[in-house]
Amino acid sequence: MNRKEHLEWAKQRCFEYLDNGDLQRAIVSFMRDMSKHNDLKDHIGLQLMSIYTYSNNIIEFKEFINGFN
Repeated sequence: MNRKEHLEWAKQRCFEYLDNGDLQRAIVSFMRDMSKHNDLKDHIGLQLMSIYTYSNNIIEFKEFINGFN
């Protein structure tokens, strides 16, 4: 997969967890999936994700994930 395809795949998997109300699994899934692609594994946004591990705001996290490019 190219970078764009991999990112969209990671987002979709993340959203599946979010749609089920599981923010923590969404975070872990997204971080794990991003780490599997050389062009995405060091994305600056991954460092910012830690602030959401203490949040229960799924809507805000979805907006954050949608901002990844």
